[in-house]
Amino acid sequence: MCACAVRRVVTNTVRGNTMGVISRYRELAGIPHLRALLGWSVLGRLHMTGVSIAITFLTVEWTGSYFSAGLVVGAVTLGQGIAGPLRGRAADRGSASRLLVLSGIPHTAGLLALAALPGTWWPIAPVIAVVTGLFMPPVGQIARAVCTRAVDRDKRDAVFSVEAIFQEFSYLVGPSLMAITAAVGGGRVALVLGAAISAVGVSGFAWAVHRSGHGLPAQESAQASHRAKTSILRSPGVVPLLGNATVMLGAFTVTDVAIISWAGERGTPALAGVMVTVLGIGSLVGGLTAGALKGEPSLARRAGLFTAGMIGIALVMPPLLDPSPWLLGGLLAITGLAVAPAIATGNAWLGDLVPEGRLAEAFGWQATAATAAGALASPLSGYLLDLSGPAVAVGAGSALSALGVLLAIRVGRAREVRPSAVVS
Repeated sequence: MCACAVRRVVTNTVRGNTMGVISRYRELAGIPHLRALLGWSVLGRLHMTGVSIAITFLTVEWTGSYFSAGLVVGAVTLGQGIAGPLRGRAADRGSASRLLVLSGIPHTAGLLALAALPGTWWPIAPVIAVVTGLFMPPVGQIARAVCTRAVDRDKRDAVFSVEAIFQEFSYLVGPSLMAITAAVGGGRVALVLGAAISAVGVSGFAWAVHRSGHGLPAQESAQASHRAKTSILRSPGVVPLLGNATVMLGAFTVTDVAIISWAGERGTPALAGVMVTVLGIGSLVGGLTAGALKGEPSLARRAGLFTAGMIGIALVMPPLLDPSPWLLGGLLAITGLAVAPAIATGNAWLGDLVPEGRLAEAFGWQATAATAAGALASPLSGYLLDLSGPAVAVGAGSALSALGVLLAIRVGRAREVRPSAVVS
């Protein structure tokens, strides 16, 4: 075949794939209220990704101690972890928009109370922080539950891919916004900004949920949730799927901390932000691509691709090697390609596995799993970095993600796959 013929084949293939991607997302854009739901869900949880940074800045201003800051941030995390399944169950049994408003008001008030607290009163900050965490609006879990109700099953993977991309966006923007605000105006100003974003974002998302008509569960679903006597964790496949989410997010957290350490040790701390952004861009590209694919995705395969990328990163990190930013950035971009697709598949599969009428509760348990992942992975990565350096820390993250692959295989066996499904 001549060079021009090869060029035509490649061009036509790329053009066909591009048109397929555009067509897939055009279908999603035509679903009533979906754009408003996803857009407001981003703003509704934007402050959640950076509020710990604002609290850390403020507590250090009060006490000069990072240990004290850890206590206050840990108290918020504890409240979030406890409330996740409870808020989800409430959303399954009643109005999701009403729940968002009723939880958003005390949560915003808690952030403002922390911002107004005199420094000499800081010992009561953990108490306020626990209550603030308990009333964290369940934006993420309600968004996933509502999206599951709003679309047909064959479009669910694409919708969750977009939702995972938006989640990555909030993790990129939220912490940076809070850190810059705290650096310029102090922790109090950052917390007030977080409270303002919370009030606007949660209210807007509650309005979008109400307008969509999917904020109230179907009567039979609500009745099924009320009648439920057993824990949702007893549903086949749910526990290993939540375990997969925990270890995969733990591996992701370890990688972030190792990148920060690598950049700091080489005297270029600003590179940490660049590298994390590159990882996020890879995730965005992967999510857009995966969302346009048709057929049944494989969680184990996507988790395996992430694990392979993690191993590659571990092998080039100090003390084994001292990678150039270009090499590390390339590996992070490739690894990121699997992040959003794996998250999207996990979300879609969780919606398939849970009993009727318990969607939001299931996503509440998922939020608790994510909270546990961060709480466990941060001290683990710090210990390993102090002990042996970034290579060992990322290696431990690789082991966690490998465990995630095994759990994903178990979930796949517990889940009924349509005979005509095409694994992608």
